[in-house]
Amino acid sequence: MVKIKWDTNYWIKESTKEKTKRFGRYIVEKTTSFGESTGTSLQGYVNSTYANIVRRLGEPSSNGDGYKVDAEWILKVREIGSDGLVRSLFPMTIYNYKDGRNYSGEAGLYVEDITDWHLGGRDEEVKKVAKEIFTFGVTD
Repeated sequence: MVKIKWDTNYWIKESTKEKTKRFGRYIVEKTTSFGESTGTSLQGYVNSTYANIVRRLGEPSSNGDGYKVDAEWILKVREIGSDGLVRSLFPMTIYNYKDGRNYSGEAGLYVEDITDWHLGGRDEEVKKVAKEIFTFGVTD
């Protein structure tokens, strides 16, 4: 297990501060590697504006697949115990699905107007993380 020291701004390291933040007992690191999200599936939904997600997590990891997804955040999550040790590591994704312009063309929403986001992960633990990040707006 790894012992991690936190600073007051919740950043894990100055060199990665654009992509790594702490939310409660979770460290959330944004990545651009699609391999990190292998094996994830829909676990729930996040009701939030695009601007709010960007404010909390930064710009999306990708502009989607060019078909069903327009924006996606690919995240690596570490759960930290009360002793400061990393307890678990798992992937999480936040993405739109079939409601944007990639899938629906002119009838689709611009990413800035999307408020219903899909929450992906390997199990329901990602719902707890999303609640820490957004403090509201997570549904089954």
